[in-house]
This record gives sequence, structure tokens and C-alpha cells, in this order.
Amino acid sequence: MRVELPSKFIYYAKDRVGYAYVKDKCLYIKGLVPWEKVAYDLCYALNGKKICFYCGKKFKKRKMSVDHKFPRNFGGVTIPPNLISACRGCNSAKSDLNSYEYRIFLSMEEKEAKRYRERTYHKKKSLRYSKGFILPKKWTQDFEIDRIIARPAPEDEQSQKKYKKVTNFLKKYHHLPNPIVLSANYVLLEGNTVYWVALDNEFEKVPVVILENVYVEL
Repeated sequence: MRVELPSKFIYYAKDRVGYAYVKDKCLYIKGLVPWEKVAYDLCYALNGKKICFYCGKKFKKRKMSVDHKFPRNFGGVTIPPNLISACRGCNSAKSDLNSYEYRIFLSMEEKEAKRYRERTYHKKKSLRYSKGFILPKKWTQDFEIDRIIARPAPEDEQSQKKYKKVTNFLKKYHHLPNPIVLSANYVLLEGNTVYWVALDNEFEKVPVVILENVYVEL
């Protein structure tokens, strides 16, 4: 997919060596740049920092956050089409609902809304057995794992915990919990743990989201 980008954008990593910038409607990434932070900055650049997408109220920057329209708990990935500026209150109240479900939730009386949230959660939880993650079909495709360019697997304790969590998900649902996000030149941007679990389990293909106008300068 081609993602919407601001006409002007630049992001510098802490070391000032890695950076990302927009040119001719494409995003270029150079060096070790944290993709999540770049994506969040892109979200603010596109959607503004002061107006909540859900309640429409204006807030100071410190009270704003970035929300995943399709929640992370059900496979939501960190890409511009899935991010929106939201106040911390709406982001917290939305929880595991997607943005469409949350708008329905807001239109209901309290008791009805509570039942709706519970029904929606259990329905999506059961869908994990058939899909693994819940995202628009047009976002994802199956892709040969040996074509993906990934950095070495980290060996710290936190990474090992993430690896175990993804492995347990795979054993239970027989699917991966979320797709891998790739640049146009197939460099892994998000989903490092999923990649290594899939590789160790001898997957030939994995679900991916390819950002066609994002390039990592190797």
C-alpha cells in the first residue's frame, strides 16, 4: 500500500546519525531509526496534535496520544493508515475496540454499551482461531520469508519474553498474531519477533504489510 505522507517531514534519532525524511511523496529512512517513533511523528504531522479524532475536543500536547484504529491486541500494526491523534481519555476508553466499533459504543446507553463491548471482544477473540489478527484484507499479503531483510535477533530478557509470547500464540491459534511491516525494498520495519518465530518454525511465507512509498537506505 502507498501511505499518505506530509509534504514536509524530518525525524532525527537520538544519535543524530539515523534520520528519516519525506521527498517526492516518499519516506526515506537512513540508519538505526525507531520505526514506531517515526510513525507516531508522521501521525501528528498528518492529523495535528491538539484535536482528538473521537471527541473533537482540543487538548494540550501532553494530553494527546496516538491511537491504533485497529488495536494492537488484535493485530493492529503501526502504520500511518492505522494511526490517529486522540486524547488520552478516549484512547483509554476505546481499549480493544476498533475506531468504527468505538463510535457505535459512544452512541449507546451505559448498560447497552457494556454488553456491546463484551460481545465484540469475545467475537474477535474467537476469530483469532481462523485469522490470527483482524485487519482489512487489502492491507496484507503473503510474502516469501527469505526475501525479508531483517536485523539479527536480539537476545535480551525482554525480547525472549516477547518471543515466548508469540510462540504460545502460534501454538494456541495456529496463526501469527500480527503481520510484519516491510518497506518497499523489503526491510523489516515492525514485527521482528514474529519474523524470528516464523523463521524458526520454518514458515515459507508470512503475512506482511508492504509500504510501497517507504524506503530504507541500506
